[in-house]
Amino acid sequence: MTNPQHSDFGTRERHRHDRIEVRPIEPGPGMATVDAAYVVEPTELHRALERGHLGSEPDCKRRFEAGMWLAQCHEAAGLRRQVTPAYDPSGVRADADSAISEAQEWNERAYREAVRAMPARLREAVIDLAVQDKPVRNPVRVKDGLDKLAEFRGIE
Repeated sequence: MTNPQHSDFGTRERHRHDRIEVRPIEPGPGMATVDAAYVVEPTELHRALERGHLGSEPDCKRRFEAGMWLAQCHEAAGLRRQVTPAYDPSGVRADADSAISEAQEWNERAYREAVRAMPARLREAVIDLAVQDKPVRNPVRVKDGLDKLAEFRGIE
């Protein structure tokens, strides 16, 4: 499989930003002497695709797209655990229901329906890989779970 950054299965925007790399640059008049950039590393879903854990063509593409859809719904719904505390300068916390947008609500509903559509034994393997970015432990369960998810989404 080719480099996931250049494959037709994913784009750089679908990769996580893991760390910032600071690189020295040639100093010039009025210019900075360092440059900072994100180091883009593939997600575990991309690694599973690259290693062949998602099967072969055309099934691997369908499974990959289903996993990416689930991860994007989870992210867009705002369900990812917050690492830093929220700060509101007014000191007034908004009600949780009023703070959620329609798009977040739709994504959360879609995510929860998709997760419920998968059998419990497959659900954990798919969520670990696609959402929690954990390595594949059981490729058979991951493939079966992503197949169920693709079927639920109507991905051919």
